[in-house]
Amino acid sequence: MHAGSQSQGNRHLLGTAGPSAVTPRGEQLAMYRGDGPFRAPAAMDGADIANVRRGFVAAARRAVAAGFDGVEIHGANGYLLDQFLTDYLNSHDDAYGGSLENRSPCPAGATRPWTGEPPAPSERCRPSSQTDANNPSGTLSRPAT
Repeated sequence: MHAGSQSQGNRHLLGTAGPSAVTPRGEQLAMYRGDGPFRAPAAMDGADIANVRRGFVAAARRAVAAGFDGVEIHGANGYLLDQFLTDYLNSHDDAYGGSLENRSPCPAGATRPWTGEPPAPSERCRPSSQTDANNPSGTLSRPAT
């Protein structure tokens, strides 16, 4: 789930899902058992996004139950949460797309379910502060950290 449209080499999946049905640029990496160009992902809808949030919350709760006192959500390097922030991979025309402010709720929402729900661990979501190397405009498509 966390690799989104850039999932590769997973023999247990028939396809991938991402913010939009946009094929990622570049090619899969052999070190991840990938081969050739990325495949076009299925576009995620509101129910899929809610499922991702539930998955992050469930994982964080398991970490707290196991004794961890903090959770860091990986929201960089082309993974799913980063894909919602990246303008070329996110072509939603609803509350999850368009401006950076609209593209931010999915990643930010990955931590929101903890608000007011004890025990709330220390949490951190650190998106990449670099421009997308594959973005020809060279503009910052993610919030700086």
